[in-house]
Amino acid sequence: MLIQCLLAVSGLYADDIILLSATVDGLQKILALILLRNCLTFNCKKSVCIAIGPRLKHTVSDMCLNSESISWCESIRYLGVDVYSWYLL
Repeated sequence: MLIQCLLAVSGLYADDIILLSATVDGLQKILALILLRNCLTFNCKKSVCIAIGPRLKHTVSDMCLNSESISWCESIRYLGVDVYSWYLL
């Protein structure tokens, strides 16, 4: 299975990770692969998804990991940096 993604792991905090994918389907595949390979443990209650770009106006179903859902939000704070889903032209 070929999954095109970018996986960025913070070198400063071992428990902070960000998964990036160009598509929602790609993100769900990444989560499924993580579960299949059992290579990372996620706390779904502390995890969120954020969509950035022109397609964020579409309604998207929550992501699933081990039968738990990960909801979508409009902003996150990652390593002290605020990231917003707003698309600016």
